[in-house]
Amino acid sequence: SEDRVPALGLKALFVQHTCKMAGGDSKDSRETEPKKNCAELKKMYEACFREWYTDKFLRGDKTPACLDEWESYKDCMIDSLKKKNLGHLVDS
Repeated sequence: SEDRVPALGLKALFVQHTCKMAGGDSKDSRETEPKKNCAELKKMYEACFREWYTDKFLRGDKTPACLDEWESYKDCMIDSLKKKNLGHLVDS
């Protein structure tokens, strides 16, 4: 539902794991650049989520937060998969 706060759910973890596997250990900058960008977005989302969880949720405020950060991170991961021809893993 819309009143739920997004968390790093199973699908997102799968997407993240799959993206890492698809990139392998290659040092090609074309492959590492999206991961760096997504990693930064992930850090931003996690920082926002931790702050919301400790400062608001645990005190009873369940107002959704961090939606923009979540969408940016999710979109980055999906784009990264699509660039590796793995978009079918996340298509609805």
